[in-house]
Amino acid sequence: MSFFKKYKKPIDILFWAFLIGVAVYKFGYQQMAPIVAFAELTLVDEAGQEFTMNDFSDKNVLINFYQSWCGPCMGEMPSLSKAYQSLKEDDFVFIAVSDESFELISHVKERTNSSLIFLQSKQSLDEIGIRAYPTTYLINKKGEVVFEKVGPDEWSAPEMLSKFRKLVQ
Repeated sequence: MSFFKKYKKPIDILFWAFLIGVAVYKFGYQQMAPIVAFAELTLVDEAGQEFTMNDFSDKNVLINFYQSWCGPCMGEMPSLSKAYQSLKEDDFVFIAVSDESFELISHVKERTNSSLIFLQSKQSLDEIGIRAYPTTYLINKKGEVVFEKVGPDEWSAPEMLSKFRKLVQ
């Protein structure tokens, strides 16, 4: 009796377990928002002024990581802007963050005609763990991440606005 005939069933099980593990990692990992050390995140505006999350501690912060080449990122910008207009009276601030040049960031801001705060990350987004775009977090006034999502959404939908208000209470 050959080795493979004798151990065919366990080898098949290991093969399928490995294949499923690879698929879960490849497709599931991309859908999970990474843990970001927001306290260590340094952001810069076009004038060179640096910001940390402490500068926004009196606000509920929605932070959206994007890239200018990302179609879904650009597609959701109008919805993010509308959501911000609806929530700004409730102590919300919406920040769009990229690690691209200010030339590209300015182009995105002009192209989307958005009222979001556009900032550049001093660290590459890959270094802080962002590898799928868009990736969005909601951080309450206590500095706790209360919502995270990888991928676009309809941010200005009434149910989403209601959800955000409840999450920060």
